[in-house]
Amino acid sequence: MPPQTTGAVRRKPNVLLLIGIIVGALILVGGIIFFVFQALGEDFVVGGCVEQDTEQSADEEGKRAYAVACEDVEEGQPGVYLITKEVEDKAECDDPTQPVVEIDGGPSYCLTPYGSETEEPADEPQDGEETD
Repeated sequence: MPPQTTGAVRRKPNVLLLIGIIVGALILVGGIIFFVFQALGEDFVVGGCVEQDTEQSADEEGKRAYAVACEDVEEGQPGVYLITKEVEDKAECDDPTQPVVEIDGGPSYCLTPYGSETEEPADEPQDGEETD
């Protein structure tokens, strides 16, 4: 005759299974939320920075870019660009030799390499200007 089990012993595996399912579901939901926020990243805005995706496979057309915080990159870092202008058509960009970010069904963004600004700050006098 098999040993008799009490109801309390039999319920223990069911409770552990339920706890395991709940923990697994929480981990899954947390992972989904994390990846959604990672995919969204920062917004493309004029004055913001984008970084070229170096992990793209060779068979994909063009290059992908994602928004990054400008303060998190070093000036002159390769593959990082400053968004200079939002346009409807990339032909409207001031320098057609520079790359652009094109959003499917949305605007395009004109880019220049981050840290390559040639303008002097407005508070410094230009050559030939007198100071007070």
